[in-house]
Amino acid sequence: MVDIQKIIDEKIIIHCETLEDAIIFLREADEFGLKWRNGNSYIEDNEWNSHREQTCYFLSQGSYCDLQYYLKHSSKYNTPIKFSNFKEKDLDDYLDGFEDIKLDREM
Repeated sequence: MVDIQKIIDEKIIIHCETLEDAIIFLREADEFGLKWRNGNSYIEDNEWNSHREQTCYFLSQGSYCDLQYYLKHSSKYNTPIKFSNFKEKDLDDYLDGFEDIKLDREM
């Protein structure tokens, strides 16, 4: 299970490279009671097709954008982390080793 509260508190941006990952992640956010900032359900409208493999979700703001946007504005946002890197692990364990597996900023 994903620690949604920690993702919100730490302002973590989640990069979902596949629609399957997006659905799993957004289902957890929906079960936590979260919605898009416009009030729509994450489940009914996952927005993955907007940016496909580059889709990133920022639950702290109830928003999404493409990976390059968050990398370009890295002084304002935390570096996105790949959902596939921690979906099977505990988020705390993942974040402990975060420095070793940051996304390549030279994409």
